[in-house]
Formats: sequence, C-alpha cells, structure tokens
Amino acid sequence: MRSIRTGLCRCIAAALLAAGAARAQMTTPPEPKAPELETASQTDAIERKERGLLLNRPSKDTPAAQLAYAADLKAAGRLRSATGEYLALVHEWHGSAEAPAAQLEAATLFLARDRLARAFDEFQYLFNFFAGRFPHEAVLDAQFRIANAILTERHMAFLGLKGFTDPQAALPMFRQIARNAPFWKHAAEVQYRVGWILEDTGEDIDAVDAYAIVTQRYPESPFAADAAFRRALCLRRVSLSCPRDETQCRAALSAFAAFVRDYPQHGGREQAESLREELSEKLASMYYERAVFYDEIARRPKAAVIAYRDFLQKFPLSARAPAATERIAELAAMPQTGGKGGK
Repeated sequence: MRSIRTGLCRCIAAALLAAGAARAQMTTPPEPKAPELETASQTDAIERKERGLLLNRPSKDTPAAQLAYAADLKAAGRLRSATGEYLALVHEWHGSAEAPAAQLEAATLFLARDRLARAFDEFQYLFNFFAGRFPHEAVLDAQFRIANAILTERHMAFLGLKGFTDPQAALPMFRQIARNAPFWKHAAEVQYRVGWILEDTGEDIDAVDAYAIVTQRYPESPFAADAAFRRALCLRRVSLSCPRDETQCRAALSAFAAFVRDYPQHGGREQAESLREELSEKLASMYYERAVFYDEIARRPKAAVIAYRDFLQKFPLSARAPAATERIAELAAMPQTGGKGGK
C-alpha cells in the first residue's frame, strides 16, 4: 500500500495549486484548532463546508495567511495538523481564491496518510464545489488509482493468510468517476469495472446495464468486447434463474449471437457459441412444450397446429422438428368436431 500511496502523491504533487503561495514566518506553530473528522467514503452525500462556531476554525485572520501557515505545518512534517488547517481555510473562506488550493492540499495529505476513502471524498469535493478551479486530469487520475487500490485491498490478512478483498467498497468510487468524466481517457475501463463489480457481487441485472454502457458509449475501446461477452453471461444467468421466461432466454440468446457476430476473434467465442446453442435448445423446448400443452392438455388441436408450425418456423433444425411435423399431419387428419377439441 505504501508504494501506491507514494505514486499517488507524486502524481498530485506536481499539480498543486498552492505551490507558489507565500509562507508566513513563524516559529513552532501550534496545533490546529479544528481537528479533522474521520469519515468513510460518501461520494453521493458530500455537503458543502460551512463556517463553524467551534470546530473547523482557522488559526490566522486571512485566507492567504492561513494557506501559508498550513504550508509551513506540512513542510515541518506535521501532516495531520496541516490537514486540519487546510480544511479550516475551506470552511471559513469557501469563496476565497485560496480555497480550491487548500482543498486540493487537504485531499493530497489524506492520501499521503493512507486515508484512501477520505482522500477520494476530498478530491470529489473539488468536482462538486470548485469546478474548473483545480487540475482536473490529475485529480481524476488520483481518484482512479484510489478506487483501484480499494478494489484490490485485502482485509483480515494475518498469520500467512491472504485475507479477502471487498470489491463492493470500490463500487461507489468507480460510479462517481464515471459521472465526473464520462468521456475521460479511462472512462471505458471505469465503466467496465462498475459492471465487473456488480457481476462479482451477484447483481447480474445491474451488471447487464453497466456493461451495455461500455459497448454502446465506447464501442472502439479495448473493453468493449469483454463487456459484450460478460453482459451475455450475465443475461444467461438471469435466464437460468427464470426457466420459463421466454423473454429472458431470447435476450441472452440475442446477446451471445451479437457477441459472436461483432467479435469473432475474441477468446470467448467458442464458449459463446456453445452457450448460444444451449439457449437456443432451451427456447426451442419452450415453444415445443407450448404446442404439446395445446395438443395434450388443453385438447385444442387448431391451437396446437399453430403452435407446432410456429415451432418449426423458428427452429427448423431442432431434433424435435420431425416429431412436430408428424404431429401436425396427425392433427390435420383428425375429424373436426364442434366441441372443445375443435377449437
């Protein structure tokens, strides 16, 4: 994790807006009056920082002096104190020219201290409240790398055990990045990861929609083919969970057919063709069993003939096609009655 943190900090450091701010001259700066608040990632519920009566109060009288003071704390290695003072500036002087720089510095310091979820949210604050006043590309890169670090972070690793990952913890982060920059250079990968996490956590229906965005919005990206394949796999699982639902079966069958057509060189083509045949046979069985129902249960020979013919039209190569043809001939030869059986 330390290597991830170091790389991220280097990525952001070059873009810091406050790099040229003048630093106030002082000795042994005191601890900040407003300590930081511990929070988890809440990308969808970030509130505007407001002036506080007791908490989040700055140590200096002007935003320029406050920014310089926080920079001195940072230079002295007092990162926690510097973080609190940068945040205090944003709370006190939200509309000042120094506020975006202070917010960026605070986010970067959370990152330097391995507070990844909090760092992500503080970077997000720039998008929400300081649009156009921060290094857009650098902050997106930081959020993307944080989300990937969270995605692969292991929990409960001890005594030689690898522990486990929690991909769902990264899901709101990737979704937020997708909203921040839908046409960014990594946008297709971000959206693909949204689909992958949803699929990995068993949310196949939502994963289908997420993968569809990849194939429709980014058809030329290197993630489009994989997204199309995984979307078809998700649709198949949905179909298997609804064994009598023809609509779901047709949707999965169509997805595999489109995948094979559009990506004939993909490594999943052979599996896709096999699963397409499986689904085709499943759908054929539904059509055939419908005809059998009209024929043997409902005793409605005319409806049965229509159903058998519909089956033959859609599945002429099915192994059951000869039986359907034979039964149509038998029903046609039966004497018609005016009762229920003739309907």
